[in-house]
Amino acid sequence: MTQTFYGLIIFILILTTVVPGLPAEGGSGFAVLGCGIVAALAEFFSAAYQGSVCASGISLLPKTKGQILTNAMLLAVFVELLGVLGLVFTIMAINMLGLM
Repeated sequence: MTQTFYGLIIFILILTTVVPGLPAEGGSGFAVLGCGIVAALAEFFSAAYQGSVCASGISLLPKTKGQILTNAMLLAVFVELLGVLGLVFTIMAINMLGLM
């Protein structure tokens, strides 16, 4: 669910700071598009695998009588980290390209 907010942050960042400063000609638009696609893929796969990890953890709760709860939460946090890293990478890439 938080991956949606990360995508929204990237979207607002690109629309408010990057797009107004883009020149009319040149390939800067393709660089922004590439950063957006990379961010979208990172958030998509992070959300998909986080759902899978959480569903597996929930299905194992009755079998382990709740002993797997902390392990399942920790695995979900690891997958969430990939979404956060996708957000950070996109911001860094836009900044390093000189578009911010």
